[in-house]
Amino acid sequence: VSYVRSSCGDTIYIEPGLELRNNCIPLAAGNYGNYNLFGYANVPAFSVKPGDIIAFDSNSPNDFFQEFDIGFSPMTGNTVSVSYTTVVHHGISPSKGDLIEKNFEIEFVIDTYYTHPGGSMSISFFVDSSWTYFSDNSCDGGFFLNTSGDLNYLGRIVGQNNNNVPKTFPGPGSSNVPIFIIKPCCTIATIPLLNSVNNCFPFVNIFFLKKKT
Repeated sequence: VSYVRSSCGDTIYIEPGLELRNNCIPLAAGNYGNYNLFGYANVPAFSVKPGDIIAFDSNSPNDFFQEFDIGFSPMTGNTVSVSYTTVVHHGISPSKGDLIEKNFEIEFVIDTYYTHPGGSMSISFFVDSSWTYFSDNSCDGGFFLNTSGDLNYLGRIVGQNNNNVPKTFPGPGSSNVPIFIIKPCCTIATIPLLNSVNNCFPFVNIFFLKKKT
C-alpha cells in the first residue's frame, strides 16, 4: 500500500492482481437477483462524502446503463456482521462501458457519508426489480477484476434477495471480484459572494490495479 498526498487528502493505492474476465455480474447483467455482494481484504481506512465518485472498469460496452444502490460494510475476517450503509441511492452510470483498460468509466456519485475503519470490507450492489437495468439478462459484457487466486479478495455472494447480515464469504482467493476506485470531490477555490467551486479529481483515494512483478 502506498500513499500520495494531494489537495484532497491521501491517494491510496492497493495493488492486488488484475485480470480481464468476461464475468458479467454485476456490471453487465442486471437481473441476477436483487443483491450481489463482494468482499475485499486489507483495505486501508478511508472516508467518503457526498459528491465523491465510485467507479468500476468494464472491458466492453453493455447494452443497458447500469443502475445500482451501492452499500459498504466492514468485515471481520470474511464475515459481514454490520448492516450495509447505502452510499449510492439509485445511481445510474453515464457510460455503458468501453474497451479501455483502467479508465474506470462506470461511475456512480456517492450521496452519503461513510468511514471505513480499515481492514476487510464488502460492497453490496442492489438492483430494484422495477428499474430498467433489471431487464438486462444478456450478460454481453464483463469487467476488469482480480485473479480469483488473489488473497486480497474474499469472494462473492451473488443472486441474493437481500443483504441482511451476517453474510459469510467463501474466503481469500475464492472467486472474482471487480476492481474499483473512489474519486473524491473537493473544494478547490472559494470566491467571495459566490459558492465554492468544486472539482472531482480523477483517480484518487482508492485505486485497485495490476500487481507489480
